[in-house]
Amino acid sequence: MLGWIAGKIYEALFTNVESDAKKTHILAKIFFTAMVLVCVSLGFHQSLLALALMIALMVFSRLTSTIIPSLIVSSIPALWLSASNAILLYYNGGVDYHVVLGVFVRTLTASMVILFFIAMLNPYELSRIVYKLGARKSSLIPVMVWRLMPLALRDVVEAYGIQKLKKQSLWKSIAISTASMLEKSDFILESNGLKLEAGLVEPLSYKYSWKHTIIYIVAALILAVFSLFY
Repeated sequence: MLGWIAGKIYEALFTNVESDAKKTHILAKIFFTAMVLVCVSLGFHQSLLALALMIALMVFSRLTSTIIPSLIVSSIPALWLSASNAILLYYNGGVDYHVVLGVFVRTLTASMVILFFIAMLNPYELSRIVYKLGARKSSLIPVMVWRLMPLALRDVVEAYGIQKLKKQSLWKSIAISTASMLEKSDFILESNGLKLEAGLVEPLSYKYSWKHTIIYIVAALILAVFSLFY
């Protein structure tokens, strides 16, 4: 189960890395994410609209392969919280299925937009932001972290699969994947030590997709209007 979940997280976050939608301006991404979370805080119908609009954006952005993995990963906390809520309601007089469904949808939407936001982050954009904030020597860190994260998740999946075939305990696969991840992180830091020490002379070149930026802003404004007048 752990390996399967790690695999779905990998699919949700690190597939379709070449999508032009990732070049959406980070402020538009933050604006859309914030409006989705506002809808979640307001209620069931607002959350349902936000979820539908988010899936529509993923389809438009050619991130369709991440939809099912994102829904699966987001369903884990949603099922947990909705089941916990159902148990509490049962012991306090009876289960209200509308309330339980509302908890599930709102948690699913909140979890999915967080995954979506992380998947949409571009390490080169983050590198430029860090550089412009004055941390020139740290501007390569976002790129290195994005290189290490998919490798770490893949190590977890592979180690778990190997230990499962050997019928070994779970903690051994965790220990092996952790050791592999630390070894690779040390290798990356060692091989890029001079680059980190010297820092970038100028920020990495990066071009925004203004088409996607405008579309994400419009989507966020739709959620804002719906939240105000519904």
